[in-house]
Amino acid sequence: MAVGIVAGLTGSDEGLSKLLPEADVIAAALLPLLSANKEISLPSAQALVNLSQHDVAARAVIKARGVEAAGGMAVGGGPGGKAKNAGLMVMLLANLTQLDEGAEKLLESSGTVPLLASLTRRFAMSADREEGQEDEYEHVATILVNATRLEAARKLLLDSEKKLLRLILPQTCSSNRTRSQGAMATVRNCCFDAGSGALPSLLLLADLLWPSLLLPLAGTRIYSKEDRDQMPPELAVPLSMERPPVTDAKLRADAADALFLIASEEAGRRALWAVHGARILQVGYEDEEDPTVMEAMERLGSLMVQNSLTPDS
Repeated sequence: MAVGIVAGLTGSDEGLSKLLPEADVIAAALLPLLSANKEISLPSAQALVNLSQHDVAARAVIKARGVEAAGGMAVGGGPGGKAKNAGLMVMLLANLTQLDEGAEKLLESSGTVPLLASLTRRFAMSADREEGQEDEYEHVATILVNATRLEAARKLLLDSEKKLLRLILPQTCSSNRTRSQGAMATVRNCCFDAGSGALPSLLLLADLLWPSLLLPLAGTRIYSKEDRDQMPPELAVPLSMERPPVTDAKLRADAADALFLIASEEAGRRALWAVHGARILQVGYEDEEDPTVMEAMERLGSLMVQNSLTPDS
């Protein structure tokens, strides 16, 4: 009964205003209930999600080890090793990781594996679902974007042995916009480290990296055989056939920004030239209509022209 009342209060601004002054007490009381039966754990989870949209309450939940509790439930720490209320736990983590102290908790190990790594694997494994099945892990995409504000999180994803970024890259073309936007923004964030030693790790993923970043900017035209012959198969094959347009302008802009960060390094520019990336960007720009995306592509094109890099230079 008490849990239901609290959950009901969190559903309105007026109710939240009454609860926020007691956020420390409420967070400490609700978190242990996440492992209770569904009649208790579900409203407790809903209340925590609603509360944690406010920084004061989010800090209280983090202080009460809410990241650890929600993360454990989301990756299979429920009864019998199964995820419990996974969708709500992921949403709670998405709220908590908007604060750096929440994101930092994801990098602490749960057993031998950081929670961020476990969540990334769940994100990838849950991509293929039966039609109509709820996507409980879609908001891991938001968690990844939040976490990769931190250098330590980017370093974890870029670790070539853990191969976590390889799991994220295919999600940039997901039909689920939450997944695709979050995955692309995460890749863009990781590319910020291209100039501080991460470029080799990024280029090790070339078979996924270039399609993820270039195809959204390539337009819908069928490219000539002459152009395709200068591309690797992962680009040449899709560009040999008609393709639906990538309508998400934010995703396209993030792809262009990621390419700019890579091309800011000479080795990155050379790699981009080597896959005939400049030609793809040229053709794609001719069809681009969104001003933000056009600006990002112009900035990238200017960078490459200013450095006067050609395939033979």
